[in-house]
Amino acid sequence: MLNNLSRILYLEGIQLSKNATMNNLYIRMSEETPLINLNSEKGNVIMIGRSLPEDCNAFYAPVRKWMEAYVLHPNTKTKVDFALEYFNTGSSAEIIRLFTRLEELQAKGISDIEVNWYYEENDIDMLETGEDFMELFSVPIKTIPVDRIEALSN
Repeated sequence: MLNNLSRILYLEGIQLSKNATMNNLYIRMSEETPLINLNSEKGNVIMIGRSLPEDCNAFYAPVRKWMEAYVLHPNTKTKVDFALEYFNTGSSAEIIRLFTRLEELQAKGISDIEVNWYYEENDIDMLETGEDFMELFSVPIKTIPVDRIEALSN
């Protein structure tokens, strides 16, 4: 099964090494898409910026594949940082999928989960969105105000 998973991930641009540890996935930020930095060795999942891709399914496909593999071989601690200025409906569905994977990981009890939801101090909508996710999911989510989201990407 690991060999089949390795082939699938390789085709998606993600590689799984022979010792069953994953490579990192990094997607550069653009005006329409967030910076995404997925680091299996450190257990970090980072998403910063705006998420407005024309085709959310295609854009987030490598992230979904990475998360599928990460749930099989997670770090003992998983830290997730969301710092989004804005996201569209399609991106919302992908964020929900990510939270669902985090709940799956939490249910296995093999990784401590920490989720930080950064929002600009004056952006009440993003604060409320983080609070909505707190109500929807059992993973612990901490809301953190910042002056400017884009400063976090530096």
